[in-house]
Amino acid sequence: MSITNFNFPYRPRADDPNAVFVVQRNVDFLAARMLQLTTHIDSGSNIVFSGSTSQLVLFSVNLPTAVVTATPTADPGGRWWISGVNSSGFTFHLEIAAPTAGVPFDWIARGSAS
Repeated sequence: MSITNFNFPYRPRADDPNAVFVVQRNVDFLAARMLQLTTHIDSGSNIVFSGSTSQLVLFSVNLPTAVVTATPTADPGGRWWISGVNSSGFTFHLEIAAPTAGVPFDWIARGSAS
């Protein structure tokens, strides 16, 4: 589902004295569509703890066909990647073990509306 990929179901006419109600129905439709889009998003901040090379992240909502973007917020000291993305979470990996302070990272995930 995409916000740019739909048509409003109601068409107000300039000569309709009740056009304001038609516009309100379109606003209600748009609000429902936005709710559908935003309930299929999850995000957060996690950390790969000192000495570890990966961290499992679990979503707070089910996200069918999830797409995940993650970014370390401190220098990981090498390559990093994500794997194992599914409807319930993913794993963030580091090439080398996290230093004493760990490696924090932020992420966002979006799933389908199914």
